[in-house]
Amino acid sequence: MKSFGGSPRKVQYCFKPANRRLNASTAPPLTLDEVVKLPLNVPFRYSADTSEPGKSNFGIVIQWYFMGKIELEIDYVMYCPRLYNVLEKIDAEKRAEKESERPEPEEPRGAQDQRSGHRGHPGIEVGITGQRVTPVKSPVISPLVSMSDDKHSDLDKLHNYLDSHGALYLLKNLPDPDDVQFVNQDLFLDAQPRKLFIGHHKEHGNDIYAYMRKLRKFHKIEFYIEDMRAPSKTAIRSEDVAKQRILHPFDKTFPKGTHSIGQDEKARLTLMVKWYFIAAGIAKDCVLRETKAYPERLRSALEYIAKRMGAASVRAPIVGYERQTEPKTTSEEVTPNPLSSPITSRIAHPHPSIAHPEQLNNPSNAVDAPELRGTKRTAEDAEFEDLTKIVSQVLTGDQNLKDQINDIDKQIEQLQTQRRDLVEKRKDAKRRFKRQTLAIASRTDG
Repeated sequence: MKSFGGSPRKVQYCFKPANRRLNASTAPPLTLDEVVKLPLNVPFRYSADTSEPGKSNFGIVIQWYFMGKIELEIDYVMYCPRLYNVLEKIDAEKRAEKESERPEPEEPRGAQDQRSGHRGHPGIEVGITGQRVTPVKSPVISPLVSMSDDKHSDLDKLHNYLDSHGALYLLKNLPDPDDVQFVNQDLFLDAQPRKLFIGHHKEHGNDIYAYMRKLRKFHKIEFYIEDMRAPSKTAIRSEDVAKQRILHPFDKTFPKGTHSIGQDEKARLTLMVKWYFIAAGIAKDCVLRETKAYPERLRSALEYIAKRMGAASVRAPIVGYERQTEPKTTSEEVTPNPLSSPITSRIAHPHPSIAHPEQLNNPSNAVDAPELRGTKRTAEDAEFEDLTKIVSQVLTGDQNLKDQINDIDKQIEQLQTQRRDLVEKRKDAKRRFKRQTLAIASRTDG
């Protein structure tokens, strides 16, 4: 952190040769473009990005570590929200890295033969209550690919639409795409390569997954109950999904405590499932082409979810500053689940496995065992949690001050309105006095 001519300190980088003492004045300088391409330690490697926003985020992390050593001239009102966003990005990168390092289980030969026999024509038994389908292998969770860099993607178009209608903040009521659970699937060749976990069956506890299948010219959402202990999948109607233990935000797409849902609720449920396929970068450039009214329907669904959440929903932002969510909840609270956990709880408590106790001795499910046991809480995680708490406290304090300032601004606006009214009354009184004076003068002259 170096200052030039009395200006605020800025981050500078240099190279220290091995086995030599560091002399910043003579050490070879490095540009940030050179630094981010080098093998870096945690957490810096999670912020290494050559884009302009990425470089800014990298400097924010550097500044945090200097705060405990030297006094920096920083606008904390601007710095804290940006630091919070950087911490969320670092957390997402860490979890994606752990997911990518997880080995896939070796599948028995029998299961491979069984899958190959059904790959082209999966056997489906149509019954009164649903369909049973021959399964593939144990689910393997894989990291997601972001689409945010594609300026012409469906995701970018939806962001622009919501922003233009002042509804972009409503996405904060939803879990991030990184927080939902997508699992690889190769049962349906006409479906997207991953399926979305949305909850459990109310009676049996079996997992419920959503598939996005292309039937004829349009993509359709289908739901299946999957019993990990038996080689079968059972189709379930969307109106019956509402009766199960469904995760947020899907459980907010229909009225609370309902036993049956209509066409509007079913459309809202499948629409939100499609949103996550889009946001996760799985369904690329197909939904908006097939459904022109999807952006408007998405905005309507987000508004409905916010209404269902009640006081727990994110409030509309004030111009120039995005307000934070109130910590209080009501009877319409957001049910805790792995999709809606805050950033701190995601570190302390890893995503719960969707496996059942009977699966623990099954070798094909080895991929899920580490999640059942949990991960060791490191000193780095503890430091990250403490940092997040500090940032949260600063943001809360800043929001309280903002609210007080807004109250004063409203009072000032009211006083200014009263002043304008009084000024107009005074002008009217002067005009009446002038007219009366002229009238009296004219009569006197006559």
